[in-house]
Amino acid sequence: MKEKALAPNDPFVQALHHIVPKSMLATFAGHLTPDQRTLVVQLVGPHADKAFTTTNDSLAAVTKALQNLPANLVLGPDPAKRTDDPGAQPDYNYADDGSITPRSEYLEMAYEFMNRKINGGTPVTITDAELTEEFVRPLIDACQEHDKFAAGRVGLDPNRTAWSGDPAQGQARRPAPLEPLL
Repeated sequence: MKEKALAPNDPFVQALHHIVPKSMLATFAGHLTPDQRTLVVQLVGPHADKAFTTTNDSLAAVTKALQNLPANLVLGPDPAKRTDDPGAQPDYNYADDGSITPRSEYLEMAYEFMNRKINGGTPVTITDAELTEEFVRPLIDACQEHDKFAAGRVGLDPNRTAWSGDPAQGQARRPAPLEPLL
């Protein structure tokens, strides 16, 4: 991730985790046509300028931008020492009452759409209307939900996390239920 490369000694940046697995985003991007990648850049880019830093719509650029969406990143323990990493499964955030946070709910919609398309048992076909309504719209909504609280930052506010302990030392843990980093 770009943020990790720019801050190699910042334990909070190094402890970023994806809500929607980056492997799923990469696989999904690989199924988009060049015109659909352009559509994603044009529609999501203005809502995630820290991820979509150019209008380049190549597969590599779109994949990287989707994987670096600030709305899809949360703080956690050192990845090398994390014991509860869900791997290729989503890692949603929940409020104190156990309900999924709005940002995670939007990301869940995008994940479920990608999962249906990729693992549907038939060749992957995605119409522009499906892409816009079932992938782009939830991503934009997640970005807007994130921006309500991040105020233009990358969203790395350690005061909003539910993690306790020191993420740099691998001693961070999260209580159940999860609290959001919005």
